[in-house]
Amino acid sequence: FALDGFAHFRLQALRQKWERVRLCVTENFDFGDLQEFVRCHLAESSGRITVLSDGVYNSDYRKPKLSSILGVYDTEKEIILSGCNRIICMGDLSPSVLSFLKKYYPDKVDFA
Repeated sequence: FALDGFAHFRLQALRQKWERVRLCVTENFDFGDLQEFVRCHLAESSGRITVLSDGVYNSDYRKPKLSSILGVYDTEKEIILSGCNRIICMGDLSPSVLSFLKKYYPDKVDFA
């Protein structure tokens, strides 16, 4: 019983966040909707990540591999799931990652 109450208390914020995400996603989710979703997501985000050619690293310089829960590790998904609001890019990044960053995080990226 105590564990259920603790889990309910700890998961309440996550449940509320996913409810806000669910309300943002419509059946006809297009490019403009995705940009607005990323903008809202960034408003609630904090922290920084570093993107290298071999993946995403958190502020502790560890590869969190959050996107693995969706099947396969993916740099773009990893960036979104990291919940960051500042991105530092180092090294040679793939054209798809560069395009993704320019499209959705234009004012949040620093290139070193």
